[in-house]
Amino acid sequence: ITSSRPLFQNFGSRVDNGVNYRSPNLGGFELSVSVGLAEDLGSTATTVATAGTITTTTAVRSEASEYQGVGLTFKNGPVQAALTYEQLNGGVVSGNYNKVFTIGGNYDFGIAKLFAAYQSTSDFGGQLASSTTTTAVNSVGPVTTVTVTPFAKGIDVDAYNIGVRVPLGKQWLLKAQYTGSTVDRLGALSDLDQEKYGVSIAYLLSKRTSIYAVATQRSGDDDETFARKGEYLVGVNHTF
Repeated sequence: ITSSRPLFQNFGSRVDNGVNYRSPNLGGFELSVSVGLAEDLGSTATTVATAGTITTTTAVRSEASEYQGVGLTFKNGPVQAALTYEQLNGGVVSGNYNKVFTIGGNYDFGIAKLFAAYQSTSDFGGQLASSTTTTAVNSVGPVTTVTVTPFAKGIDVDAYNIGVRVPLGKQWLLKAQYTGSTVDRLGALSDLDQEKYGVSIAYLLSKRTSIYAVATQRSGDDDETFARKGEYLVGVNHTF
């Protein structure tokens, strides 16, 4: 969790084996319900080590949990808002986990658009939960089997975000945002705080093409574990 702790979670742009219902627009409100059916990915067995009369075999089983989500959006004039709840269920973990509540919105003031969001996660965990069964076979003694599931419920995450989008004339577009999160760990382990902030500037060459530059910086507790602290990008964007 130290090296992979999240800022804002998302479950990807698509849900595998998913079914979705979206309601008609009623006064600016739309309701959506989604389910992603579980999938058994099978298991593999490998010999880890052989020492004398003892052979250790490890069986790894992976199973995708069922995704469940519901969302409510509202759009009217300069106001847009959304409220969602998502969770994973089952797999090799009993019950529900990775339960994510998110609320966010934006308001267009004309000269700038302001964005804000908050997210709370309980029982943080991944989409694939693997269980490992290790069997030690001793020709002169009993067979010993140990099963370990490397996932424990109880880790909570709170995250928040604020951003702004400012058009500068007809061809320049400035964006800036700040995101922070706190991971509440199990037992006597201390909380882990982190933050990420960034700014970008884009020049519109046409309605569909722009060039841009982006700079981001990430910091926080145990920041030596971060894969990337600072990123600097330049590029061309074209919408087909």
